[in-house]
Amino acid sequence: MKKLGASLLVAALLATTVTTFSIPATSTLAAQKHSPEIQQDLESNDALKESERFREEMGLSSNTKNLKTLSKDSQNFSEKYGVFLTKKEEKELDARLEEQKKLIPPIKDFIAENLQEEFASMYIDQKLGGIVRIGFKTGSEEKVKKFEEELKNLYSKGMLELYYTDYTEQQLDEIAESVSEKRDVLAQRGLDISSVSVNIPEQKIDIGVKKKTAASRSLLLDSVIVSDLDLGIDGNLINIFEEDMHDVQASPSSKFRPIQAGLRITNVETGGNCTSAFSAQIGTDSYVLTAGHCVESTGDRFSQGGERFGRVEDYNFGGNVDAAIIKLDEGSDDATYYLFGNDKSKLNTIDEVQKTKNETVGDAVCISGATTRSVKCGTLESKNWSGYLTTSDGKVYFTGLRQASYSSQSGDSGAPIFLGGTAIGIHNAGDGIYTHITRAVNHFDIDDIYIGD
Repeated sequence: MKKLGASLLVAALLATTVTTFSIPATSTLAAQKHSPEIQQDLESNDALKESERFREEMGLSSNTKNLKTLSKDSQNFSEKYGVFLTKKEEKELDARLEEQKKLIPPIKDFIAENLQEEFASMYIDQKLGGIVRIGFKTGSEEKVKKFEEELKNLYSKGMLELYYTDYTEQQLDEIAESVSEKRDVLAQRGLDISSVSVNIPEQKIDIGVKKKTAASRSLLLDSVIVSDLDLGIDGNLINIFEEDMHDVQASPSSKFRPIQAGLRITNVETGGNCTSAFSAQIGTDSYVLTAGHCVESTGDRFSQGGERFGRVEDYNFGGNVDAAIIKLDEGSDDATYYLFGNDKSKLNTIDEVQKTKNETVGDAVCISGATTRSVKCGTLESKNWSGYLTTSDGKVYFTGLRQASYSSQSGDSGAPIFLGGTAIGIHNAGDGIYTHITRAVNHFDIDDIYIGD
């Protein structure tokens, strides 16, 4: 991955030292000057609701009365997670997520070497303190038992649990993809699908429809969509619910240079506002990433803080990628590994890029959107979300996107999805829909994402 020159790196290290899940001890909002808008946000009911949601999701106390007391002191607002946490809670959460990042990959390697044929799925239950649950195929109990003790020794005592299931993640993916492929046929028969996603914790296929009827389930199961899979699909496997289609969040900010991830950027041609994501390099040229739907055509000029910084060289809005690459103007040194958030320049440093093999359902993920302003976090709910994203020009069906529980607003499109110093994705739409960073890297043949040491 691309690293900036030594002189810039030294300057960065003198300014702030950042590790994957660590930020300076004086990072609370109370310890630094911050905008009236951020202060207003801290005092709003939305901030309390967001904190309540996140704390419950991460297994922390979400008692409303205690939370209101906690929120009276702005020093309890965590910049890193965008919610109210005591310093002890933030430290414990840091340790939990660092342990997951460090220990889960070796667990996956162990399974690949010893129990690959028996493996079904894996997810993290953050509500119960970060328990890692590993599923194996029903009928494989005898073989799994031989490796159970060794497997559990790879993680914290009592924090790794095994379960058995009739469906593997691969099978669930096949069913979801089959439903997606036949969505037009189903629409003609009265089942208008808006999204399909794989729900690993509940072992279900979640299917969003415009209008749910009594015949929806039978219409789906009796169709030819799943018959050729020969999986003996149980009707209870399917969860059908009503939902609206997902609107993309393209929707104005002081000038900052370099172009950090998380800044408001404007398409000069359309006047639309989005958010900058990570900096990238292709050959000797540097780029800034954002969402593809923020672009009208190749060559669109983009500005930040009222001054132009580059033109769109390529973009994509469809398939499994909603992303664009904005080529920085000739001679520009505006590419960077810094992230902007909470109205604070250089809030964080990006120091690595997540590989898809290292993502696990239940992972904590965060967004720094230009409209939302403060960092918001949640957990990864699905690694395989398919559905319609709608723009003023119509709707486009996507496959293989991610869905997480963080909150966002219009204008956050293109925002960086990250955790600590790890680059994870590019935000696309409400309800936590994002493109995984590796999808964009592969689509545009990106050589490097800028990272710091």
